Amino acid sequence: MNNTPQRYQEINLIDLIWHICSRWRTVIAGMLLFAVLGGVYQLQRNIANNRAAASQASDEEEDSDETNIYQDLTPAEISAVENAAVYASQLQMYLDYQKNSVYINIDPYNETLHIINYMIQVNEEDLAEDGMDAGSLAGLLKQSYMTYISSGACAGELAKAFEDIDQTALGELIYAEDGNSVYDDSSYQEGSFTTNGGTTTFRVESDDSTHRAYAMFRVRVLGSTAEDAKELADAVDRSLMAYTDRLTEKMDKHEIKQTDMISSVIIDHSLVSSRLGLQGNLINARNNLNNTLAAFTDDQKSAYERLTGNSVTTALTEEETPVEDESVITEVPLSSGLVKYVILGLIGGMMLAAVGIAMVYVLAPTLKTNEDITRCFQYYLMADFSCYQDIKKRFGAGIDRFLHRLRYRDQLTLEEQKELLAANMKVTCRKEGVTSVYLTSSCRLTETESGIVSWLVDALKKENITAAYGGSIERDARSYENMTETGAVVYVEKLGKSRFDSLENIDAMTQKQGVRILGVVAM
Repeated sequence: MNNTPQRYQEINLIDLIWHICSRWRTVIAGMLLFAVLGGVYQLQRNIANNRAAASQASDEEEDSDETNIYQDLTPAEISAVENAAVYASQLQMYLDYQKNSVYINIDPYNETLHIINYMIQVNEEDLAEDGMDAGSLAGLLKQSYMTYISSGACAGELAKAFEDIDQTALGELIYAEDGNSVYDDSSYQEGSFTTNGGTTTFRVESDDSTHRAYAMFRVRVLGSTAEDAKELADAVDRSLMAYTDRLTEKMDKHEIKQTDMISSVIIDHSLVSSRLGLQGNLINARNNLNNTLAAFTDDQKSAYERLTGNSVTTALTEEETPVEDESVITEVPLSSGLVKYVILGLIGGMMLAAVGIAMVYVLAPTLKTNEDITRCFQYYLMADFSCYQDIKKRFGAGIDRFLHRLRYRDQLTLEEQKELLAANMKVTCRKEGVTSVYLTSSCRLTETESGIVSWLVDALKKENITAAYGGSIERDARSYENMTETGAVVYVEKLGKSRFDSLENIDAMTQKQGVRILGVVAM
């Protein structure tokens, strides 16, 4: 054969994956190594953070007075720092309101409104002789009840029952509206009430001479659901009745009645405007703060951090809330984040080990597959014994055997492959008119591989074909002489071990002596 080797390879992805799997010990070693490194890194990081926190606390104790905060700053720089602190306080206020307000978090397009109409009745005969008249008292009582609702006093008492909502948040959900006040002179009496256009009116004929005064107001209760609004409305009604008992002790006798309660689902345009306004305030406060901080010098940043307890390097986003007070610095547990970095180390070690194994496999100048033999050197492949490897007795040998069986589960048995090789050699020698053949290898064979070659030599002798095996003709002079005397040669090469440059050198030596190359046996 007059072959011109072509030095290029095509890497089979499946073969590459199997090669990485066969190096599982290296992968596990890499995983363990990087897991330890990841754990040590996080441990050292926690120790450094604790030391920095302790040092910061010590520095704050030494320089706690306001004079030291503004040391080395000009009046303009001090003013900028104080402005930034105001912006941070405003931003904190808006964020707290957005988080804690029940009203602002209600869906404005699906809001439940409960309207409770109340009537206050004052009888003239129940008044003290030297006191005010019934009409004046009815108006005064109405203002007292409305003030009780609107001033937050009612919300303060309800906050005890609704422990998850504070007084301010409750105050946004309930408020009072004015109604009508009427003083009658026997032409009116208590009767049925109708509601039209938000105003409650009453008028019936009466033959009763009792003088009465009436005052009306309504309470509006908001809720995200009908159940929430109804629960709060009932609580408001109970609170008003309790307030009536306290008010009667201080003022003349009167009556207050709930005339009706109306429930409806509304679109709250006022809430939509409030939400948009809050978002605008948040954006403005954040932009003002960030723009001011961006122009700070290092001294200003230090002064701002000590004044507010907020870090300048931390961007204030919608999800982040400035810290009001960090005077008490807690120590980070040494185990904090340890599991996370150990897992990251395991994953990183596995990936790096796999990439390293793949790079060595791809860049190594050795035969990798049978296609390298047939495509690069254009040799005839007589047989492939690469799947009959010796499994060394070592740690994890069982896994090696499992992977080997999984990859080569459809291969012929060793005896069947040997018989097939002998038949192939016999047919090739007869076809080429060869009665003597020399087997050589560029690398050292294992005990199992040497046994296969010895069996082949004996099998060929039985067919009257003289066969001999020697070392590498590239390094062994005796083997080179025996090869030239024989006149025909078969290369016995190992996948993953035999190098391209050695094969090229051997091929050149063989062709120079005119020795026919019958083919290659892959090991």
